[in-house]
Amino acid sequence: MWTSARVGGGNNFIVVKRFVPSKYMPYIVYGGVKYIQIRHAIQCKRCLDTIESKHVHDFIFCSCKAVGIDGGVSSGNRILGNADDIEYRGMYCAVVNKKIWLPQHVIEEHFRQVKNEVCSS
Repeated sequence: MWTSARVGGGNNFIVVKRFVPSKYMPYIVYGGVKYIQIRHAIQCKRCLDTIESKHVHDFIFCSCKAVGIDGGVSSGNRILGNADDIEYRGMYCAVVNKKIWLPQHVIEEHFRQVKNEVCSS
């Protein structure tokens, strides 16, 4: 959940945005660490569209209308369509002692892609 606050007085102020995890946000626990969902997205395997729901009332279908997504990164978010047509593209992270932690499968996939790009160059 993003919050904003006005800092300063009179006409001289700035808007500061920061991420504040809510106890109602979807999460997973992996290796004893709680990872909060920061991206709610899927890819349609039929038309290859990647669609992302960014807030609670953001209901989106892909261009071929085979799959849909709704709910943003809030509790009760949902994915619609045949499971065979969906590739999950969501992202979870944890912040512990000012360090960002990602699940192991995300790290392995990212670094495998980077390694393949470097080796093929």
